[in-house]
Amino acid sequence: MKIETLFKTYMVQNAIRDAAKFVGKQLKNIDWDTDEVLHRVGLARHTPGRSTFGGISLFVVGAALGGVAAMLLAPQPGAQLRTDLRDRAKKYFGVEEPIQAPLGAEASPRIENPNARV
Repeated sequence: MKIETLFKTYMVQNAIRDAAKFVGKQLKNIDWDTDEVLHRVGLARHTPGRSTFGGISLFVVGAALGGVAAMLLAPQPGAQLRTDLRDRAKKYFGVEEPIQAPLGAEASPRIENPNARV
């Protein structure tokens, strides 16, 4: 009985060892497409350029959303906030305010003769 158990154990160990060698040799002969194998298991190669661009674009989108949220939560009323933003934008882009004549000088001839040209 002991010899029979030892023989079975020996055969199983050799069979496992031989199977591992056989599979190893067969796997070496296969032409692996790494991208396809990664795709099949749900993975992909690391591409640092894409992740950097994605990170920068997410940062820009987040900054824009933060700016909009800040404007919505500003302690000023809407009209005053819009006026302030318009003034700051004109100052930033260097747009000059057009010089306007006083309203009274243009309005008085039109009141007397509305069809006349000033």
